[in-house]
Amino acid sequence: MKFQVFKHAHFEGPANLSEWIVSKHHHFEVTHFYQNDPLPSIHDFDILIVMGGPMSVNDEETYPWLKDEKKLIKEAAEAGKKILGICLGAQLIASALGSKVYRNREKEIGWFPVSLTEEAIKNKFLASFPETFETFHWHGETFDIPENAIRIGESPATLNQGFVYKNTIALQFHPETSFESAKDFIRNCKKELVKNTFIQSGEEILQNKEKFQELKKTLYTFLDIFFNHP
Repeated sequence: MKFQVFKHAHFEGPANLSEWIVSKHHHFEVTHFYQNDPLPSIHDFDILIVMGGPMSVNDEETYPWLKDEKKLIKEAAEAGKKILGICLGAQLIASALGSKVYRNREKEIGWFPVSLTEEAIKNKFLASFPETFETFHWHGETFDIPENAIRIGESPATLNQGFVYKNTIALQFHPETSFESAKDFIRNCKKELVKNTFIQSGEEILQNKEKFQELKKTLYTFLDIFFNHP
C-alpha cells in the first residue's frame, strides 16, 4: 500500500505511525506544506494520513494551501479512501466535510482520559481501544461532528474527541506520540505550557516513559485493524 502523509510543521511528524508503516513494508511519501510542496493527486496514494500543526484550519489567508488541502481531503473521503487525521488533521477533515472548527473551551495538553461513545465501542475500526483510556493531547481548538459521522468519544476538557466517517477516522488526540516526539512538542511549543487544570508541565508529560510504550502498543493494534479491515 502507498501512504501519503500530510505534514504541517517541521516538529510534528508521524512519529510511531512511520515506524508502523515501515515495519509492515509499506511505502510512504510526505507532503511538507511548510516547505510549499505541491499537493499529490488522489491517484498517487492508497491511504492518506493528515498530521497535526500549530495553525488553525481557518487561517486560509495566512496559509493559502489549506483550501486546496481540504478540497483534496474531501475528494479522498468521498471516494472511500482510508484516511487518518490527527489533531489539526482531524479538524481539517471536519472542515472539509462541512463542519465548524473553533476554539475549544479549554486547551488540553498532556495525558488525559478519553471515554468512547456506545457507537464507537461497536465500530469495527475501534476495537483496539478500551471504553476509557488515557492518551496524549495537545490542542486548543475543536470541531462539530460532520453529518452522517459517528462521534468517537470525549474527555473532561473536550466534548468531541473524534469521529468515523465512511473509511475516514479523525482523532483529536495524539496516539502517534513517542517520547522523542513529545520532547519536540515541548521544545517548539513550550509557551503554551501555562499552569491550568488541563495543561500539564513538560516534566509531567515526560515523567513516565511507560505511558509512551503503552500508547505505541495501542496505536499498532489500531493501525493493524483499521488499515487491514475491508
